[in-house]
Amino acid sequence: MPGTPHPDAARARLAAAEAQLIAALVTGAPAPADFDSGRLRVQRAALIAKRRDGVTRVRPELSQVLGPRFSALFHAYATTRPKPAHGGSTADGQAFVQYLAAHGRLPEQIMSPRPGTRLRRLVRHLSSRR
Repeated sequence: MPGTPHPDAARARLAAAEAQLIAALVTGAPAPADFDSGRLRVQRAALIAKRRDGVTRVRPELSQVLGPRFSALFHAYATTRPKPAHGGSTADGQAFVQYLAAHGRLPEQIMSPRPGTRLRRLVRHLSSRR
């Protein structure tokens, strides 16, 4: 039919719009046309909070040692880096530790954890699930 866009062209436009939306949510890129930038900022903040909660769950020592600075430091990290594609919150936590080290903000307690810390954390986690 004349005037009907080709399905491949429509798919390409949709893919480009989706990529722009993801970039706005994950990296803070400009909002795509016809999207409410205020709502995207709120959603982006919610996604960062969800990432922070995931890292807190798998690396509780980070929030404990960093104390009130944890949220601000994680926000600075997460606004400049997308969540790792593989490894979930564990990989995100490791990337956060690397970020802290690169910026001279990694506390000594995190740099050299006591032997067996991860095993003790796992046992505590498993015990709390009963």
